[in-house]
Amino acid sequence: MTILVVCGRPGPVAVHSPEVCYAGAGFEQVGGTATASLPGKDGPSYRVCNFRKQQAGVASHLRVFYSWSATGAWETPANPRLSFARYPALYKLYLVRQLPTADEALNEDPTPEFLRVLVPELNQCLFPAS
Repeated sequence: MTILVVCGRPGPVAVHSPEVCYAGAGFEQVGGTATASLPGKDGPSYRVCNFRKQQAGVASHLRVFYSWSATGAWETPANPRLSFARYPALYKLYLVRQLPTADEALNEDPTPEFLRVLVPELNQCLFPAS
């Protein structure tokens, strides 16, 4: 699994989603983008999308989980650029996982459980006053 945390001005950080980023790197999105939340009162909201890239006859399959936060609450608003415009900085979190098979079901993916452990630790570093 690869973890990427980006921080910057809300406009550019909000609009550069994996659908844009991975398409620019030659990946094709497979299926749509789903939105989900981890259970619990403050469970983070995240988006999930799958990508495929064919190189030299070998297909690579990735699943990307992502979310944004300006306050410690990880969210996936319909219009992130507008929703986060009032904040001086915005964080974006990507969790990228190479899939063992192209058709791995989302309910078999260990990433949501990893998010459950990661987000509180990450928030302690990024939002210590929260």
